[in-house]
This record gives sequence, C-alpha cells and structure tokens, in this order.
Amino acid sequence: MDVARRLAAATRRKDFQPNVELAIELVDTWDEAAVKQVFELVENGTKRQAHDAIQVAFEIARREPELVQPYFETLIDLLRSSDNRLLWGTLNALSGLVTLEAQRLYAHLDQILDGAARASVIGRDKTLVILTGLMQTPRYKKRVTPLLLAHVKAAAINQFPTYAEAAATCLPDAALPALVKLIHAQRELADYPAKEKRMQRLLVRIAKRGA
Repeated sequence: MDVARRLAAATRRKDFQPNVELAIELVDTWDEAAVKQVFELVENGTKRQAHDAIQVAFEIARREPELVQPYFETLIDLLRSSDNRLLWGTLNALSGLVTLEAQRLYAHLDQILDGAARASVIGRDKTLVILTGLMQTPRYKKRVTPLLLAHVKAAAINQFPTYAEAAATCLPDAALPALVKLIHAQRELADYPAKEKRMQRLLVRIAKRGA
C-alpha cells in the first residue's frame, strides 16, 4: 500500500474523512507495514502529509493501540514540535496508549506536560486522559495527584467542568478538599449557569463520598 496516496492531502478533499477511513482499514487488516509508512510520513513528509499522518496515527491508537505501540518513542520525540497540529495529534495518540504504556508515559510526564502547556485545547484534553489514566495505578498517584489538580486549575472555563468531573473520579479522598477549593475559586462559573449547576452537582457527589 502507498499510504501517501491515501491521505486526505492526496485526494484534494477539504475534509479529513480519508484519514479516518485509512486508519480503520489499517486496523481491520492489521497492516504493520502501512503503519510504518504512516510514521515515516509524520517525521519526513510534507507539512500536509505529516498533519494527515498524525491523524491516521491517533485514529489507529483509539481503536488498536498495539499497532502504534512500537512508535512510542517517536511520539515522545514529537512532543518537541512547534507545529500545533502535530503536537495535539501526538498527545491524542499517546492518550490511546495510556493502558498499554502507563509506565513509560509516567517516565515521560515532564515532556508530556511541557507539550500540553504549548498545545491547543484538544492537546490539553488528551493530557487529561493521560493523567486520569495514570491515576489508575496506585504507585503513581502521589506524583500525579498534584499534576492533575494543576491541570484542572489551568483549564479554560469551557473545559473546567469536564476536567473537574474527571478528576473527581480518580483523586484520592485526601485530595478532594483541594478540588473543592478549585471549584469554589472558579469565579467565572457564575457567568455560565449550566456549568455552575454541573459543579454544584459535583460538589454534592464529593460531599456524599466524604460522608
């Protein structure tokens, strides 16, 4: 298969559906040689090819993370990119590996958080997936807990309720007061009644958990 000819860039389409369809095909056929081409294009293709290829990569990672697992270190290296689409696409792909590669993701948390700080909201959303995924491993909780709380604190108002709700599902009981404090400190919630109601419901659930 010539992967480059199957990317959205080669089809001259304005949407990205060809990338999704290609990812599904590679998963269905378990085409490891084609996946290798995908990552070669991420690293060495044109800008448009790289953008399309990283989408194929994260669409594969969502469905069959084992297919992109051999390229874990390549993805970590891509966190240094100044290209926003590559950066959030990389965080997206890494979030699909959180179950398979928790240990290595934990080892590279500094690089991941540095990338997240430079990424768009999609990249920060996927970093939340990584952090909450790592919280499922008890030995990682001590380090990840304050990082997760900091990630919630830094969230834009549109993302804040989702981040707070996700954190509440995995934070240890001892950290819940810190989350409650963050919610009360988010003054912008008053300007968004629906979001404020979500947080009020979350505060009730947290209170019940601590009772």
